[in-house]
Amino acid sequence: IRERQPRVVSYADWLKRNEIEVQRGRAQGRPRVKLTRVEEMLAALGR
Repeated sequence: IRERQPRVVSYADWLKRNEIEVQRGRAQGRPRVKLTRVEEMLAALGR
């Protein structure tokens, strides 16, 4: 699937992204800071 759709995000990727958002929020005293662009999300996942 990744060969045909390299931007597919697995559940494990989603969990990692979720933790990144929560960590970013903690740093600013907020519940989370959302990653709002696909490119930003993929970069955070190391893709």
